[in-house]
Amino acid sequence: MTGACILMLGQHQFGSFTWGGSQASVFYLANAASGPAFARLIDRFGQRLTARLMAVFFAASGSLEIALAALRSPLWATAGACLLMGITLPNAGALARARWESEVKSAGLMRTALAVEATCDELTFMLGPLIVIALNSCVGWHAGLSAICISTLSGTWMLTRQAVTRPTPAPPTSVPTKTVLRDRRTLALLASLFLLGCSFSASEIGFLARAQDLGSPSLTGVLLALWAAGSATSGILLGARSFRRGPPMRYAWASRYTAVCATPLVLADSPWALAAAALLAGTAAAPVLIFGFECACELTPQSQRHEGLSWVTGSLTLGSMAGAAVSGCVTDAAGPHAPFIVAAACAAATALAAQVMGLDP
Repeated sequence: MTGACILMLGQHQFGSFTWGGSQASVFYLANAASGPAFARLIDRFGQRLTARLMAVFFAASGSLEIALAALRSPLWATAGACLLMGITLPNAGALARARWESEVKSAGLMRTALAVEATCDELTFMLGPLIVIALNSCVGWHAGLSAICISTLSGTWMLTRQAVTRPTPAPPTSVPTKTVLRDRRTLALLASLFLLGCSFSASEIGFLARAQDLGSPSLTGVLLALWAAGSATSGILLGARSFRRGPPMRYAWASRYTAVCATPLVLADSPWALAAAALLAGTAAAPVLIFGFECACELTPQSQRHEGLSWVTGSLTLGSMAGAAVSGCVTDAAGPHAPFIVAAACAAATALAAQVMGLDP
């Protein structure tokens, strides 16, 4: 949602989606690169202090970005503001999931909690861009980012006020000096999630390209809604089930299911077939993400929980960026079916990475 706002601001300021996209890329890269470092600070000093300071600086950086856009400042200045926004944006997903993990001790209830979080994420991804576009269209070009700054600041403040579920900061002696990346299976998980992010973003570009190819650009919104609906439904159903296998094995099987469900998108040759394939592909999204976060909780120690979750979201973000860049080039070169081929290949590589690199015990 924030990236879409930055893109719209860039288009307003420079009259070019290319420049807007470059600023959004700066934001995403900064957020993915700085997330783990700030997560270590949260593990050490707690959510209340660190997350609130980050939210304040994020709101200030967002206000600076709006002011620079209004003044038609040069690209380097607005890119610097986007850099600050990316660095200081609190990782709300990691903050919430860490609270669940510290409060819920049962593995079954933890999976249900992660399913609830995944469903909320899907609703956010569905409604967020629509709200931003509506605000920018009805109020002004600055309204979307202003609303994001206000909601980030107020939401972070409200979350960190919940003292009952707040994770206890680790004492200095219990915070390991080594990063979680020293663990082989954690690296395997992050590599697999990077490829998963590539697959998801390639599918999204494929929906746009195929809808335009079929002569109905508005079909893109329907396809994305079906994809999100399938994901939310599978997440709800998954949260009510119990499993004998551990999170690594479940993640390995979920990644294989993702690879299978990505294949029909390549073969769909009509709007109805594409809609059915989008719904099927969506059913694979929530399970693989839920089990991926479960793996992160199992593979990282309690004192590094925020750092581990931050690496998960960072890997997905970087994968989405890479997948979007590759899919855009492939679409121009090979046609509207090409992004789905990229998505299927990345999904297969996700399953392969989970097995070959040690997540499949």
